[in-house]
Amino acid sequence: RSTLFPYTTLFRSDAQELRARLHVGQRILDLQDRLISISDELLFRATHDTLTGVANRGVILDMVSRERMRQARDGRSFGIVLADVDHFKYVNDTYGHLIGDAVLQEVSKRLSSSVRPYDFVGRYGGEEFLIVVPSSDSAGLMGLAERIRKTLESKPIHTEAGEIAVTASFGVAASTDVAPLDPRDLLRLADDALYRAKDRKSVV
Repeated sequence: RSTLFPYTTLFRSDAQELRARLHVGQRILDLQDRLISISDELLFRATHDTLTGVANRGVILDMVSRERMRQARDGRSFGIVLADVDHFKYVNDTYGHLIGDAVLQEVSKRLSSSVRPYDFVGRYGGEEFLIVVPSSDSAGLMGLAERIRKTLESKPIHTEAGEIAVTASFGVAASTDVAPLDPRDLLRLADDALYRAKDRKSVV
């Protein structure tokens, strides 16, 4: 018996050390998972609009430049759709900014549900959204804008203040292989088209 006692003690010591090391290893893995989660959250906050969850202005403008560079390589057409929620100031003034925020959140969801998986939706500023549409010409852009319009107008947005009907105006611009456009010119053309569309609508 006395000759076996040191071996038993040694076995227990090894088992305790193994458990301690496994515990430390698990704590390290948990810490790594937390760091990865925090890193992903910080990256999301840096690249997405905090209210709507779509890409922020910097990211969506960068996507316009990226598509233009891609076009220079492969010659494919692409374009943008600029969408502006009509009479949004009236919504804020009448129902308050919290209700206005809820409207913008729902608008962004409907925009995202209306585009293709490889299109990019971003908040351009205020109540304006910018959609970057790869591999598309003017006809495709007009079709997308019409699809979004119908989706937005299909049913009122439910809010704590009641049902709010929402419409939007659109401006589209295409950069084609025969007439490639600088991102700044592309945005200017879409902006001009948007304001022409808004001018044709009555003011509340």
